[in-house]
Amino acid sequence: MFRLFKETFKAIEETVVRLSETLSETDAAVTLRGTGDAAIRKRAIELHKRGAELSRAGRREDALRVNAEAIGLLRKLAGHPAFTKVLATTLSNMGVDFSAVGRHEDALRADAEAVQLRRKLSETDPAITGDLCVSLHRLGVALTAVGRPEDALRIEEEVVQLRRGLAAKNPSADKDLCVSLHRLGVALTAVGRPEDALRIEEEVVQLRRGLTAKNPSADKDLAAALNDLGMALNRMGRHGDAVQYGEEAVGLFRKLAGTDPGPGVTSDLATSLHNLGAHLRAVGRNADALQVGQKAVDLRRTLAEADPAAALALAPSLHALGVHLSDAGRQGDALRVYEEAVQLRRKHAAQDSSTTKALASSLNTLGRQLKKMGRRGDSLHADEEAVDLFSKLLGADPSVTRELAQSLEHLALNLYALGRHEDAVQTGQKATRLRRKLAETDTSVSVTKDLTFSLYYLGVYLRAVHRPGDALRIDEEADQLRLKLPETDPIFALVLSHALQSLCVELRLLGRHEDTIRFAEDLAGISRKLAETDPTVRKVLPRSLAMLGIQLGEVHRYEDALRVDAEVAGLYREQMETDQSSAMEFISALHRLALDLMAVGHDDEALRGSSASHPLTPSGALASSLEALGVHLHELGNRKEDALLACEEAVELRRNLQETDAIPVLCLAGSVETLGVILRTLGRHEDSLSMAQEAIDIQHRVNATDPDLTALLIHSPKNLLVCSSANSLENLGFALSAVGRAEDAVCAAGQSVDLYRSLPDRTPESETGLASALCSLAAFLRAVDRHEDASRADKEGADIHDKVAETNPELTARSFRGLARELRSIGLREDALRAEGQSADLYRIITQTRPALLGLRIKSLRSLAEDLRVLGCAEEAARTDAEMADLEGLRGLEQIPKN
Repeated sequence: MFRLFKETFKAIEETVVRLSETLSETDAAVTLRGTGDAAIRKRAIELHKRGAELSRAGRREDALRVNAEAIGLLRKLAGHPAFTKVLATTLSNMGVDFSAVGRHEDALRADAEAVQLRRKLSETDPAITGDLCVSLHRLGVALTAVGRPEDALRIEEEVVQLRRGLAAKNPSADKDLCVSLHRLGVALTAVGRPEDALRIEEEVVQLRRGLTAKNPSADKDLAAALNDLGMALNRMGRHGDAVQYGEEAVGLFRKLAGTDPGPGVTSDLATSLHNLGAHLRAVGRNADALQVGQKAVDLRRTLAEADPAAALALAPSLHALGVHLSDAGRQGDALRVYEEAVQLRRKHAAQDSSTTKALASSLNTLGRQLKKMGRRGDSLHADEEAVDLFSKLLGADPSVTRELAQSLEHLALNLYALGRHEDAVQTGQKATRLRRKLAETDTSVSVTKDLTFSLYYLGVYLRAVHRPGDALRIDEEADQLRLKLPETDPIFALVLSHALQSLCVELRLLGRHEDTIRFAEDLAGISRKLAETDPTVRKVLPRSLAMLGIQLGEVHRYEDALRVDAEVAGLYREQMETDQSSAMEFISALHRLALDLMAVGHDDEALRGSSASHPLTPSGALASSLEALGVHLHELGNRKEDALLACEEAVELRRNLQETDAIPVLCLAGSVETLGVILRTLGRHEDSLSMAQEAIDIQHRVNATDPDLTALLIHSPKNLLVCSSANSLENLGFALSAVGRAEDAVCAAGQSVDLYRSLPDRTPESETGLASALCSLAAFLRAVDRHEDASRADKEGADIHDKVAETNPELTARSFRGLARELRSIGLREDALRAEGQSADLYRIITQTRPALLGLRIKSLRSLAEDLRVLGCAEEAARTDAEMADLEGLRGLEQIPKN
């Protein structure tokens, strides 16, 4: 959009200058002879032309002074139509210059007067209609600049109507109609009407194809139209179509560049490659996107070497290349590219203040990348500078309000992560005030969401400074806003319709798990009574009980969850005898039951539950069954090849399901990651790395293609998407370490740690995730001889584990056990031994009061004994074996529901 605006501005400027130079000497001479003081008239014309020359030379302030004098004289002469035309043109010149120096209100007044004059002239002289169209569009640009996009849209609609009239009389005017249609498309996009904008861009392409058929030299305009249509399709989520038109545009520009290698066509080719890279990334073709993005940068560098003025256009291409490099895991290269973009824009901003906004945006991007790489201090400096620049711009340009709010939010998160909680509160409050101001005049879904999330983060910061009352009020306001979103946002409605119950969601958001369970128990009781009196609602009971089972599992009351989920499975089994429509619910119930059994150490029973599928099971449920089966087989330790086969089949099914819907795509990411873990335990490290990278690529694709779902998952009660992404990065670190890429493993684990730290409201689950990531990072740091850094990471991880263990020792034990398994899979036995030992110690404490979990303690001891033997600690291994044998004797037979 920014590129289009700049090109439009340039085209207007060239048109205005051209118009100012078309006042024929003959017409001027006639005018001078026919009216009063010839000296005044001559001086006015000279000033008018001099102003145009100064504007063309970039001397805007000088041009404004000269044109102001010219206009003063021309107003006295405006009774004659010829001088009225010159006055209108001079006013248009002034509008261009006012905009160039950031005086948008003055530009609006000048353009409005130019339109008024040309509209009046066109009433008696239809030939002036084309000039009126130019002034109208200029007025539309000015209206947009002062934050009046709806008024700008009405102006562009009038322009198109006038252009259609001209084209109906003269087909040669179709070219100008195409330009005006495209500008209308831009205006429609600005007011949130992308569907209408898409239809307009499609009409432009159709017209351009017709013009090209008559005149092949119009290929360049067709290529530009195809490029614009590709971007419109991308905004609508039709990424595959966007790639198709983007590739056609690139093909045409390549062809043109073959015969005309000049800077104009080369620049257009670079732009089309830049946009094609975005389309390719959106469909998950990251390698192709990187290649295309690199080519765009190469072309921009070539242009900048020949013409330093072209260096400014290099910065956006560098930014896009940085994104593609980051997707490819090349974080260091991405950082260097972002730094170069900032350096370029800083240089230009020092010479031209109109580029300050672009510099601030680049600093934001740089700050995010620095944060991703663990350089919080440097990230903070970049965010602070961005906030400072946007704050200075706000006075003269209200349109940066949203960017300033976003920059403040980034800064607040950094301050919070660095322990500067009071500063985070103050900064978050500034961001929220700006979001409120935007919401006062814009009730769109996106603005409401932004305010909701800003409030949510502010609540987190307030709790961090021990202001629970203020935090609660903020939370309540955010909740009220969030509840309004489903009415206008179908994606929110879809996701929330699958939530357990609105009250449960609210209680979980507040971390009130016991209240959630009480509510679920009440709901289950009511459902049980309903089922007894009204058989038509018999499906309500198992669904309500399933809700209760999930809540019990979330607080690790696995024995209670086991009893509830066993009843759910039994109820669905009964329903299946007469109603096959409950197949998917039945399979889900079996999954939960298997997880409960695994949680209390009954692997064999869990395996039988995972193996039980149904002939009517949908492909998605079957994939889930196979993946669960693979996990359970893998847990047994001696059936890893069988686990591999099950997970490979699950991935194949997922690939066939994940065509367009984001939820199946995310499920595919999970299945691919699980497959990679199993491959790693089998020693197939290169294949494991490939799976780990694919899982991350899939998540990136969802982020790009479904921002609404992404936002919802990021801000879900357990920060689902962030935690999943952080876990995937930690997994990638293990995969990289296994193939000897130690430095890359450190980077991946560091990113995982940063993601966990970025969570605005941490849960015990996310805290153990962070602790595990820190321990993994420490192991990788030791591998590259960074022992001091490793010690710090180890200590922080241990402190977090200890803190969580005070209230949730079982969750902590599971975290240590999972960490030990991963470290063991890449040969880091000593690190694995430490983690498994801590897991066994915790299970020793847990089973004092929860003997039902003896199975988990035995499994931990078995792994601990194996680590000890591998490391040559035979005596300690023997003692561990003896403890395990004693426990096996004590365990006995337990009452487990059979299904």
